[in-house]
Amino acid sequence: MKFRITLFAFISGISGIFIPLNSANASTDEKSAYFFMTGQATSICQAYSMNAISKKNASMMLNIISKDANEDLMYSKDAFNFFVKNGENFNKYGCSELIK
Repeated sequence: MKFRITLFAFISGISGIFIPLNSANASTDEKSAYFFMTGQATSICQAYSMNAISKKNASMMLNIISKDANEDLMYSKDAFNFFVKNGENFNKYGCSELIK
């Protein structure tokens, strides 16, 4: 399902006209949600591997993302769970152990 977000820019010149800008589109299909969630998980894992965030915070954030993915994704739920449990970078940096 796709929906369009319409932004309004206020031109505050002499006339004060509202002009709709139809350039911001949001996509809510399964594929986009899967890649968005894997991107979030990868970013948190990389931050954890560089000691930018603590183990406790990384674990909390990864578990929240994993919970959301299991609730929101219908068809790619198994692929996401495989990605975070068996992904090469997740095992390399120790992030797969952070997910309960």
